[in-house]
Amino acid sequence: MAFNNFGEYVRKVRKQYGMSLQDLADRTNLSPSFIYRIEVGKRQALLNSRLVILLCGFDWDTEKLMAYLEKVLMNIEEFKRITN
Repeated sequence: MAFNNFGEYVRKVRKQYGMSLQDLADRTNLSPSFIYRIEVGKRQALLNSRLVILLCGFDWDTEKLMAYLEKVLMNIEEFKRITN
């Protein structure tokens, strides 16, 4: 998953799972409109919202979560390197 395309990833996986926006909202305790805005790029999801969607919404295990967090940290380090 591309770090910058989180919304596209959420929509793709949600549809693969056969979930509606309401289904994902019920699993994550986030509003359907909030999830929709993330999916279409009108809202950036903070890390805590991303984790809720991945862990609760898509039942990610610890291994998959750790791989994702490593990518997040690498992107942060790359951003720091470029801006310094």
